[in-house]
Amino acid sequence: MTLNVMNYAVVDEPRDKTNKQLRQELKNDFAINGRRLDNFTLTAMKAVAKIAPSLNSENRYALFSAAQYFSLELLQSLLLDLAQNTPLKPLDFVATVGNAANYYLAKQFNLEATNLFLGCTDNKLSKTLLVAELDLSEQNSDAAIIVVWQESEKTRRCYALLVELAKSQATDVNANELIAQLNAGAKTPFVVN
Repeated sequence: MTLNVMNYAVVDEPRDKTNKQLRQELKNDFAINGRRLDNFTLTAMKAVAKIAPSLNSENRYALFSAAQYFSLELLQSLLLDLAQNTPLKPLDFVATVGNAANYYLAKQFNLEATNLFLGCTDNKLSKTLLVAELDLSEQNSDAAIIVVWQESEKTRRCYALLVELAKSQATDVNANELIAQLNAGAKTPFVVN
């Protein structure tokens, strides 16, 4: 795999940050209305909004994302509603499907090419990079945005990367080392293989 990482953002949010706080930050910092979005999607919105100034309106952008299927908070609230005999809210139910976040990201940032959510636990970034490379090599899109969530008990981290096919076969960063490079604040563009 040989892709250029043209831009990226890393967003870290404490898991105890409220939905209201995240929506307000998204609105204040990026003028994006996050109404009805869960924390999982709001975190991704912030990450993609940070790289959005690098997007060219003439390009077709694909969106590939990976996480452990869906928002844990939303599922937990649905289970609590069921236990308390409270009717499920239709939008909350729909949002439990992992690719609902992709829908909102694509809509907000006009990403009209391939759109795919990968529900997986291991090697999320490597898997999305492989799918993006295949899509780009088939010329289904001009560039791709990759979104990967990592959640722990205390934090929610979201990576957003803007990638395109590398013109040369030069290599710089191994896919397994990419997370360390992103966390260290690597300068773009750089090549990942």
